[in-house]
Amino acid sequence: MQCQFDFLFYATHKQGTYVDLHKHNCYELVYYVSGSGMMNLNGEWYPYSANTITLTRPDHLHDERHDTETEVIFIGFTYDDYPVPLANGIYMDDEHKTLLTLLLQMKHEMLEKKPLFSVKLDVLTQLVIIELERTGKRVSALPDSEKLLHSRLYIDENYSQKLNMAQLAQISGYSYDYFRHLFKRSTGLSPVQYLIQRRVNQAKLALVNTDKKLAAIAMDCGFSTTSQFSKLFRELTGEQPALYRKRTKSLVAQESTP
Repeated sequence: MQCQFDFLFYATHKQGTYVDLHKHNCYELVYYVSGSGMMNLNGEWYPYSANTITLTRPDHLHDERHDTETEVIFIGFTYDDYPVPLANGIYMDDEHKTLLTLLLQMKHEMLEKKPLFSVKLDVLTQLVIIELERTGKRVSALPDSEKLLHSRLYIDENYSQKLNMAQLAQISGYSYDYFRHLFKRSTGLSPVQYLIQRRVNQAKLALVNTDKKLAAIAMDCGFSTTSQFSKLFRELTGEQPALYRKRTKSLVAQESTP
């Protein structure tokens, strides 16, 4: 077994952050100490949670999205793939958190820098590889239906932001055309149509339940201008926002009158 430790980092990613698509010229192992989200490896999406590990082979593209605040420890290393061939994917640590214990030892060695610490880091890297093979349980990639559900939830939660559908397709592991095809087959709407519908539905609630001006509602719901808001609202509902507000509030008042 020929392996050599390369790097170790630890970090906390805030909720909603995204790590751009990238690759390394060595193996990378990421341990998710806490948090949850999605990791894309060569077009396959994997869910991660606390005490899961991603292993990425050299020169393989990967990125990730953090749905909740996520604490990670990650290492890079070179390895000759013998006697344990390492496969891309997500693994689960065992109940004793054996792999986390080893990584924390490595972190300690990096901070203390005692004599021969670099040699010990190589030894600990070997132990990580061995324990990954012994105790690690691989997690299956998400099927198309779950990837699309995750995309829909992302739109639902971030409708007020400026969303890039081409990037969302890339994050899901698809070309934009194929992503659009799958999304429409699943929801009956294209991703852009779904986003507009989500914004209009939210605007309806704001029109009825608040006294905010149209410009404020347009901004809150993700529309770039009031005129765009009015145009798209009319296309989907057949009414201008102001008329919808007046009519709906009148109906509510009538229903509440004894």
